[in-house]
Amino acid sequence: MPYTTLISAAELSRELENCVVIDCRFSLADTQLGEQQYQNGHIPGARYAHLDHHLSSPITPNSGRHPLPDFNQLIDQIRAWGVDNNSQVIAYDDANGAYSSRLWWLLRTLGHTRVAILEGGLQAWEAAGHALESALPDCQKTNFEAHLDHQAWWDIDELQQ
Repeated sequence: MPYTTLISAAELSRELENCVVIDCRFSLADTQLGEQQYQNGHIPGARYAHLDHHLSSPITPNSGRHPLPDFNQLIDQIRAWGVDNNSQVIAYDDANGAYSSRLWWLLRTLGHTRVAILEGGLQAWEAAGHALESALPDCQKTNFEAHLDHQAWWDIDELQQ
């Protein structure tokens, strides 16, 4: 460790006790499906990140479908997941990283570089013979401190310029 890009299922299996794992499964066609799937079975100890509720803000007339989240609310959620500044975070989904990469980028934008994506997603975890669980984790709130990189994105006014 630390992992900053990808982690294999075998590596995660060995490091699981030292990681905060976050399930990012989501379906654009059924926005509750990912959370239902999480409740039915997830990597042991995983928390759930909902694209609409945790990783995005509400849609506005000047935004796209999934605008950047309110960073103060996201920081509160990160703390509630039990992530601190030393945590190794592992994000996964079942869509080739389409949703877990958003969490990866958001954490890095907040200055947290100890974040990686499970290579091959949940499918790789299961193919390696690792178990899922349905128990919800007991998360202890942390004092995560963000260091927001304001140059990691452009707002609409900057884009128009």
